[in-house]
Amino acid sequence: MDLYNRKIIVWSLNDTMSAENTILSDWRMATRNRNKEQGLIFHSDRGCQYANTKFANVLN
Repeated sequence: MDLYNRKIIVWSLNDTMSAENTILSDWRMATRNRNKEQGLIFHSDRGCQYANTKFANVLN
C-alpha cells in the first residue's frame, strides 16, 4: 500500500511462504511500473520471507 494515498500497489495470495513465491515476485510486480525514488521506505510485517538474503540483495 502506498501510505501517501493509501492505494493498493500489489495484492497476492500464495499457498507457500517461500520468498521466491511471495515477496520477490510481489516486489517485482510493485516496482515494474513505478519509479523507485531515492529515499524509498519499505515497511513489512517482519515475516520470515523478508529476512531472506535474496530479498535483502534486491533492496540493496
